[in-house]
Amino acid sequence: MFIAKNNALIVKNKNEKWNVDTIIQLLNDRLMINGFECLELLKFKPIDTDLDVLFVRHDQMLDGLLTQISNEFGKHVFPEITKETRDSDGTTPITAIKLCIAAHGFRAETDGIFILTNRRSSCLPNIYANETVCNDAKTLGMTVVTENKENICVYVDPDVRKRFTYKPTPATAPVADNANTYMDLLKAEIKSLYDLSDALKYQDATKILDFSTKLATQCEIANQLVTHTMDKMQEENFQNEKNIEHLEKKLYTLKQNNDTVCNEMEEQLQKQDKTIESCTKQIRELQKKQEHVKSEDTKDDTIMELKNKMDMLADKTTALQVAVEEIGDTRVVRDSTELSVSDVRKMIFPSEESKDIVAAMSNKEVSLLMPRWQTQDNINGYCKRIESAWSFCSAEVFDEAKFCQILRLGLPTNCGEIVDNMEESDKKVVNKIVTTLKDKLDCQSTQYLQMFSKAEKMTGETHNAFAIRIQRLYKFGTGQDTAFTERDQKMMVEAFLKGLPQNESTALRLVASDSEMKNIDQLAKRASRSTQTQSNVNAVSSEKTDNENQLPEKQALFRKGRFQGVCYFCNIKGHTWRRCHKRAKTNPQWKPNTTTTTATIPTATTTETS
Repeated sequence: MFIAKNNALIVKNKNEKWNVDTIIQLLNDRLMINGFECLELLKFKPIDTDLDVLFVRHDQMLDGLLTQISNEFGKHVFPEITKETRDSDGTTPITAIKLCIAAHGFRAETDGIFILTNRRSSCLPNIYANETVCNDAKTLGMTVVTENKENICVYVDPDVRKRFTYKPTPATAPVADNANTYMDLLKAEIKSLYDLSDALKYQDATKILDFSTKLATQCEIANQLVTHTMDKMQEENFQNEKNIEHLEKKLYTLKQNNDTVCNEMEEQLQKQDKTIESCTKQIRELQKKQEHVKSEDTKDDTIMELKNKMDMLADKTTALQVAVEEIGDTRVVRDSTELSVSDVRKMIFPSEESKDIVAAMSNKEVSLLMPRWQTQDNINGYCKRIESAWSFCSAEVFDEAKFCQILRLGLPTNCGEIVDNMEESDKKVVNKIVTTLKDKLDCQSTQYLQMFSKAEKMTGETHNAFAIRIQRLYKFGTGQDTAFTERDQKMMVEAFLKGLPQNESTALRLVASDSEMKNIDQLAKRASRSTQTQSNVNAVSSEKTDNENQLPEKQALFRKGRFQGVCYFCNIKGHTWRRCHKRAKTNPQWKPNTTTTTATIPTATTTETS
């Protein structure tokens, strides 16, 4: 049990007059104050100080701040709660703070502490860095402290105490720059002392002795000041001379280096001019030689080459007139005069076929390859289909910007809006479009895990497709790219069995082997084989499907056992006289006799049943 130290609660008298001295005395005594004292401190804040009362949660404090607060609060309770006592008892700083607050009778705060701090302090930099969090902490702290006052415990930042206790140093006497000023000051002091001696000429001898000692001390101090300044001036002059010599040497070396660099650059420029002139001469000579050779030697060669190419073109055009091109299931015959650009290019430049590749894909073919968004799709699978389509089209040398335009036409509404908001340069790059779509629309890992745990086999979905969907959801939820471990396989097998109907799941658990229960693909194959060979897999129900052993219908049962005779009392067919409602109302004691039975139904052959 902890109590307030000296049995005195931290309460300040409201009637006491507050000033800076009382605040300094308070902060020197303790940094654990109440809300009333906190409000008074806010009224006397020093210059260039922004004081705020913040309600700071435990998770918003830096490391060590809780320990610092618990050490300060532990000083004001008996027995004291120090770091050693906390370590020995296993008490956390938060628990120690709560114990100290309860010992002084303050209101208990479960998740935070009220702190009086300065914006320029390093106590809570993360709070002041976030404007929203800072405003919320200020509003809550000031509101609660103003409403409760003495019932609230506030911790004072040590930086606030430093700002209240700081006193500027008084302006010192002007320091003399040289010995002459010191001598002038000394003369003034000596003159004042002489005047004082004239006034004390007729006074007591003790006062004269005191005056003489004071004069001696003043002279010694003045002499020391003069000698100190003279020595300092000599040292400064000596250092200045050294600096001047050093700077002169640097200037001399810099001048020499500058001259040498200028000379070298001039030499290099001259060499470059000479090389340029020689190169221009050689180029002119080569141009003249080439023009002369071309004008004389190449005329005959070019004429022969052109003739040969014309002959080749004539032969190939005759061959292409009968060429037939198959497209799908139909046969299209080319016109005799029709030639494609690629054919002419191959005929004229047969050696450059491997260098210049003409794109064989058209926009229509690319639009057919473009993936479409399906109902059961997620953004990861859709983006992977886009990447595979682009890898195929890029291998066929299709333009990436055109591919992105065709892709935009088939995107769903939400994906299209994201692409429209991208920059123009990013809209022409497939990788950037795919990355942006994944960042904006991809689910969190927890959502994939929820889908994994709640997955059920849909109508018309095969067992293998359901197993593949389970594996994909598990990969997205765990972010696993490596091979599945035995533990992963067991979890996927359990999710697969959970998503099947109950009778099918129970039958698989009974029939499947140990190796199949550790591999979801093998278990899916087993489930697909079972559905193909069996009409109805049911390992739970013990009902017989044989029509012979089934119970008869309720309506047929009642029809078969119904009474077929006539009532002796009311002569109505379908019931006996014992169950006749008319007899029960009019004459309950009536019983039939032999005469009535024979008179009523003389040809009746059925016996009465009770």
